[in-house]
Amino acid sequence: TPERDTPVRVHEPLSVLDLLETGASTHSWTLDAAIREIAGRDLGVIVMLNCGDTREHLIDVFTAFDQKERAEALARRPVDFKTYGIGAQILRELGVGRMQVLSKPRRLGSMSGYGLEVTGFVPMPGSSTEAPCPPEGAERTATRA
Repeated sequence: TPERDTPVRVHEPLSVLDLLETGASTHSWTLDAAIREIAGRDLGVIVMLNCGDTREHLIDVFTAFDQKERAEALARRPVDFKTYGIGAQILRELGVGRMQVLSKPRRLGSMSGYGLEVTGFVPMPGSSTEAPCPPEGAERTATRA
């Protein structure tokens, strides 16, 4: 419901490895961990987007799993705002209004234009990032989670 804080994970798989429980991931939440987190709550949404990367990018992702820093840099590439908007529209269509994003705290593009409000971020249990959320009303930019 739009009034309740809804746990949300919008996940764009980098490869088929994201769909398997491999432990190797460049995302702030593995898909498996996000599914388990939301399944343990009375409310939640996971949106899987497959907007397609280039063959070269996928090869870079596969080879980067051996090099953690390089893999993290690849995952931080700027978001495609068309993809960002598609994810936001899907969330609204599902009835999400206020949301807690399963992600490392980050600045996000204006969600109010989509009728969405980010009320907080939920870091993956055991992750090394327990940073606070950006201040409310701060200018936000998007990166892939």
